[in-house]
Amino acid sequence: MGNQPWRFEDLSAGTLALTNLTLVSPTGVTVGSGVYLVGGLTGTNNAGAATTKYDLSADLVQLRNPTTGTILVKTNTGTITNDTGVAGSTANGRDQSGAFSASSWIHFYFIAKDDGTLATLSSAVAPPTGPTLPSTYTMWAYAGAVRFNGSSQLLATTMRGAWAYYSAGQIALSGGTATTETAISLTALVPPNVGRAAIELQASTTAAVTTGPFLTIRFITGQNFAGQTAIDTAAASGYVTTLDTVMPVIGQQIFYLWNVSTGSPSANIYIQGYSVPNGGE
Repeated sequence: MGNQPWRFEDLSAGTLALTNLTLVSPTGVTVGSGVYLVGGLTGTNNAGAATTKYDLSADLVQLRNPTTGTILVKTNTGTITNDTGVAGSTANGRDQSGAFSASSWIHFYFIAKDDGTLATLSSAVAPPTGPTLPSTYTMWAYAGAVRFNGSSQLLATTMRGAWAYYSAGQIALSGGTATTETAISLTALVPPNVGRAAIELQASTTAAVTTGPFLTIRFITGQNFAGQTAIDTAAASGYVTTLDTVMPVIGQQIFYLWNVSTGSPSANIYIQGYSVPNGGE
């Protein structure tokens, strides 16, 4: 072929070919390889066994073979139920023989055979390492993570795209009064591979003051991300304000502080949900 602009030629009805096309070898790309991703993800606790089973479905799943890098695309998966109580590595069960530890994170995956057979798998291991696949399964795509609480039960969690939302907000801080930057651990509320968190910030006082106490939250130490005034200059005692925000989370922690101590300021912080890197939105 010459180094000429390409054009379409009609070879037969419904068939097009490219001619005069210069082929250029890509740099740093392995032909036939790709990344995992999940589009249009829906996840929810199973209606019949909400504490041990989780239902997953997606509009599109692009699964990746971790050894060869080859990909398989599946669409309209239908609902597939994963039973975290089934020992493994077993399709639609978990990838380990022993039970998952209480107070831990369970990561859910779509998995597939080379022939396109699709299933799910639960694992204690997050990407990029990924799960231990059952025999004859060669590919996986990450869906998301759900908290396994202290009673070894899946928390009520709904997945939509890259986001997972708690059915009830989980409290990260209750009655916080610190006037210097203070870390809040989120290890029990967001997974280790969290991207962002949806946060509800409540600021309140128990005594009227002439200047409004200001509550600040941070995801990087020393740098204010968002803040909320608890009381205005004319407000009566007990005035409460609420701020909903989305912020990055690094190292499963955030920070907070009040800029004053007068008026008995008090902060409550709730985690409403979190995002994970599954290729969705």
